[in-house]
Amino acid sequence: MKKIKKIIPFILLAIVVLFSLGKTLQYYFYTDDYAFLYYIGNNFNFGWPYAMVLPLFRPVYKIFGINALPYFALAVFTYFLSSLAVYFFINALTRNRLIATLSSLIFATGYIGLDQFSMIAVSIVNNLNIINVCITLILLIKWIETKKLRYYFLTFSMFWFSMWLFPYRAYPLILFLPFFELIKSFQFGSVINTVKRFIFLIF
Repeated sequence: MKKIKKIIPFILLAIVVLFSLGKTLQYYFYTDDYAFLYYIGNNFNFGWPYAMVLPLFRPVYKIFGINALPYFALAVFTYFLSSLAVYFFINALTRNRLIATLSSLIFATGYIGLDQFSMIAVSIVNNLNIINVCITLILLIKWIETKKLRYYFLTFSMFWFSMWLFPYRAYPLILFLPFFELIKSFQFGSVINTVKRFIFLIF
């Protein structure tokens, strides 16, 4: 019974994602999609900061060509994975499965930024970036709570991996990570210690 309860949030997420985005499986390529298909088909490459976008899609292109359905199916699947990432991040942040479930279900509706799913070149990249950001923040929480160096270096590595892979999407982490530490470690009556920890994390 306990095992079933654990997977209920994931089943709900899958249902909400399919309900919210199932219609997109009938979409066809639009605007920016034609540019990336043209570049892939002619073995061109985007410059920085989009250099890693085309390598992500090349294996899919080699298998499915310009058949739109697999791309939009991949967009829906990666959005489900990003919803799971949001669940695990909120759960790590609050230690409350109910809050994590409700938060991730709201995210899974896709209401904010839903228009991105009309362009698979945008939606898939955004979904993968959300996963990277959530993993980075989960590792940061682990480091804040345990002070184990392995979590610090894993956070550091994931931060630079995100910046290398999607620099035009992951850059807010530069500001968010130090302030996240400040929020997590803040204690009334210990402002000086909190500021010291904040400065340490910036370095």
